[in-house]
Amino acid sequence: MTESDRGSRVYRGILRQGFTLAVFYCALGLGLELLHQALPAPIYERAASAIYGLPLRLLGELGLQGELITLVAHGKVPVWLAGAAVPAVGVGVILTVSAILAALFRFGALVRSFRQY
Repeated sequence: MTESDRGSRVYRGILRQGFTLAVFYCALGLGLELLHQALPAPIYERAASAIYGLPLRLLGELGLQGELITLVAHGKVPVWLAGAAVPAVGVGVILTVSAILAALFRFGALVRSFRQY
């Protein structure tokens, strides 16, 4: 097996794991939202901050959280759509990071294959 084949396998493997992690993240968020009414408020708040912490912070740092709140307040965006932006950002971050890692590993395999020649 050549380095290029190994690089391709690693690339696909990392992307597959990123996709699996994104699906798991979605399932956690969906499960949390489905159990929202059954859970006591402190437990829900802690679980929500653990699951949605990074996407909320990212939205805040990009200045999009204020924009979403303003759009919801003016009735231009439904509340459910603004709420769906948080998990969508989380999934996007997971998939982007896995694609970047996969590309870096594939690039490393390509560099190693050039060293052998």
